[in-house]
Amino acid sequence: MDMFEDIEKQKKDLPRIKSLTNEVQKYDLNIYQKFGVIIVLIAIILGIILGNSYNTCTPSITYGSENCISQFDFSLMLEVWFAGLMVGFLFFGMGHIVFLLNEIADSLKK
Repeated sequence: MDMFEDIEKQKKDLPRIKSLTNEVQKYDLNIYQKFGVIIVLIAIILGIILGNSYNTCTPSITYGSENCISQFDFSLMLEVWFAGLMVGFLFFGMGHIVFLLNEIADSLKK
């Protein structure tokens, strides 16, 4: 058997945009999940703004002198992104737990 023939047999079509949007529209986000998504988006924008607004200072060899230049601060941007992602994921996870508990409560009422 040829390996490429096996690949052709097992290959599936890529999902189409219409099927992806139908899949995503099945889920309604509750307030916690929406808040988590908003926090992540704000953190991304805020990280870029803060990374661009603060100066980066590198210490020099002589005592007490620093070389401060206006340059993009990637470490500050990544710190803000990381903190925002963690808080956003926390709220999104709490919202998903609330969603699952509501589904369990609805199924028990039937």
